[in-house]
Formats: sequence, structure tokens, C-alpha cells
Amino acid sequence: MDQEYIAKVLSCIRDSEFQAYRVYMKLSSLPFLSKEISITFRHIARESQNHGLFIEELMSLLNLSYINNACRDVGGTTYDSYKKLDELYGREIRELDNVIEILNLLNNVETVAGEEIYTALVLPLLAKSVENELISEIIHKVKSDENIHRYLVELSRKFINR
Repeated sequence: MDQEYIAKVLSCIRDSEFQAYRVYMKLSSLPFLSKEISITFRHIARESQNHGLFIEELMSLLNLSYINNACRDVGGTTYDSYKKLDELYGREIRELDNVIEILNLLNNVETVAGEEIYTALVLPLLAKSVENELISEIIHKVKSDENIHRYLVELSRKFINR
């Protein structure tokens, strides 16, 4: 696999994580959500931001440069979903039904991130590039975080539906 392709994939993942950060922070600021749900969304936002920063550091370790708009070239489904969420959020959200709609989409995005991006794409890609057990463990933790995010989104949706 060539270096440019790896740089595009990692750049797209980085962008997706930072987009996730923005979406979760916006949701956490909705005044009609409970404090507990807002705290949960801010927690997921911070972890997403950390994942993006980790990808930046990984790119530096691999001597790869960030590529702008890389998701277009690698088919960034997750990034496109976050953009869709951002557009959806651009409308004024006055009802919990809108939040439920967003949470349904976020649940799908977190599933894709955990199962497809980190497990099927990043780990095999980096196994050939980075021969370091520490980095491998961090990637496994990030993948695990994505699964926890999906679970937290699902729980939040249940609490809102009560």
C-alpha cells in the first residue's frame, strides 16, 4: 500500500474525528437536554478530539503529511455522515424528536467507526507500517472507545425517549 493512500485514509479519519467532536459539542449545548446527557455528549466529544489528535501524531510518526479533503478520494462514509449531521443540526432543534433523529444517525456512525474504520481499515493498514506494540494497543483502545460511544449514544437515546 503506498504512502499517499495511507496519508489520505488517516487524514480522512482525522477529519471525521474532529467533525464528531464538533457535532457532540453542539448537541451537548442544547438547553432542553438533561445535564447527564450533556455531560455524556461532552465526554464523547473530548474522546473524539483526542482520537483526531492521536491520528495526527501517528501521521507524524509515519512521516505522512495531512491531505486536505482526503475523504473525497477514499470514500469517507463516516465523514459524510458527520457532515450530514452538521447540516441537520444547522436547523434549529427545538424538539427531542430532532435529537432522536440525530442520535439514530450517530449510532450508525459510531458503529462504522469502531467496526469498519479502526478494525477493518486502520489496524491492518498500520500493521504493515508501524511495528510497535504500544501504538497497536492505543489503536485497539480507540476502537474500543468507538464501541463505547455507540453504547452511550444508545443509552442517551433511551433516556430521552422516557
